[in-house]
Amino acid sequence: MMKMDVEVISRDIIKPTSTSLPDHYKFSYIDQLSPSSYLPLIYYYTSSLDHKLSKNEISNRLKSSLSQVLNRYYPLVGIVQKNFIDSKNGTTLIPPKDGVDGKSDLPPEKNITLKRFVFTDSKLSALKAKYVVTSGSAESSRTYPSRYKSLSSFIMRRFMASTEIKKEPQRRYMLCSPVNIRKIIDPPLADDSFGNIVGDPISTVSSENDIKVEEGNYDHGLVNKLTRAISKINKDCVKKVQDGKLDGLVVWEGVDENTFKGEMVNFVCTSYCGFPIYEADFGWGRPAWVSSGDIACNNTTIFMEILIFEFVIMMFTLL
Repeated sequence: MMKMDVEVISRDIIKPTSTSLPDHYKFSYIDQLSPSSYLPLIYYYTSSLDHKLSKNEISNRLKSSLSQVLNRYYPLVGIVQKNFIDSKNGTTLIPPKDGVDGKSDLPPEKNITLKRFVFTDSKLSALKAKYVVTSGSAESSRTYPSRYKSLSSFIMRRFMASTEIKKEPQRRYMLCSPVNIRKIIDPPLADDSFGNIVGDPISTVSSENDIKVEEGNYDHGLVNKLTRAISKINKDCVKKVQDGKLDGLVVWEGVDENTFKGEMVNFVCTSYCGFPIYEADFGWGRPAWVSSGDIACNNTTIFMEILIFEFVIMMFTLL
């Protein structure tokens, strides 16, 4: 893979063009509990689009478009305080809780390895077929899991195998699968609503044999656990959080009396697929490619689509 060196030649502070924006943005309760992890995206544009523009013109166009974007996402220009961003009485989806210290910093992670894998459309179809649930001989009786569920289950199984679960019989794994709840909230929110508007269904897994006993089939068992966990993030669940209950948006599947007795290994599978990341137009049209920058979170996968091809890129970090 070709190495790309980036040189910083200047720095500028970009401010919103509007002077009448709120100067405070309150964190929601979900924002307060969310870790201070940063998942940057890198947008690539073809130089041919701007062959008639000078470097200064390209830079000025970007500054202008960013200033307009910040009118909508004004909290991004603020300074994080305890339970709000200092950026007059902003609205909040889920009220903050007194006594919560807000954005707690995660300890710095060391020795993180980042790898990228590409799954073609044909490989994804084959993977979905592997996890298909059949209730009869007709094609209409076959239920195919989503790409996300198939890939998450596939990667989780390989992760468990690579960390030698059989040598640690008390070890259990938590598969965290963040769910976008913008359309689950009543009334639904706009797709571009700002904040950490997610629920966290967590599937716990111990050994391969346990899943075989519970589900009858190891591959299907992982998908079934994940499906049941995600289905628990529903309107009733979100309403609990809006009513001030603390346990609303973290739901568990597969918990028993032994779950928290031994070592617990966290594994996160999240996805940008379906989000309009290729519609980000900063004055140069649509990007040719979007990728993720360094992920400072261990044991995390992010699924992303390649616009031109029917591919899914999986970025995988392992501490």
